[in-house]
Amino acid sequence: MLPNIKKKLSAPVSLWITYMVFYFIWGTCMNQFGAWVGIAKFTFWWQVITCYCLYMVPISILIRDQNFFHQYVYGVVAIAPIEFLGYMNHTSIVLNVEQTGNTIVNNGNMLAEIVDMKNFSLAMVIFFGVYFPLGNIMVNAVYKALGKIGIVKANQVNIPENVEE
Repeated sequence: MLPNIKKKLSAPVSLWITYMVFYFIWGTCMNQFGAWVGIAKFTFWWQVITCYCLYMVPISILIRDQNFFHQYVYGVVAIAPIEFLGYMNHTSIVLNVEQTGNTIVNNGNMLAEIVDMKNFSLAMVIFFGVYFPLGNIMVNAVYKALGKIGIVKANQVNIPENVEE
């Protein structure tokens, strides 16, 4: 098992850099979007690096050869612990919701309104699980485009299409 993991993670540096840059930009945009619409945000900006770049990128690379559904399932399993720990430790903040004892007051958080606060983390896990297959599809497209314009040698890397069953 360990040799298989090492083999999957031994992707070219150019692919790793493409993933890191893409996920950093994506994570920063999503953190800003979450704050803008009043759903949730990271407590500190640098959590985009730890969550998206240092956690999600290696997992994405490990599962990129799987089909979309399997990547989603692995993504849900991978994202669940950090979602729950983030809200539990207040390193992720649910916006526009106040809780005093057992009383929860929603001040305009549309996601918390739809799923109720008791299911907020679960909704976030279900949503963010799709980041892994979508991220792999988007990085694959970016990496191939970079290869076509000669920035990277994408033809030397076996990049799975990961959209076929």
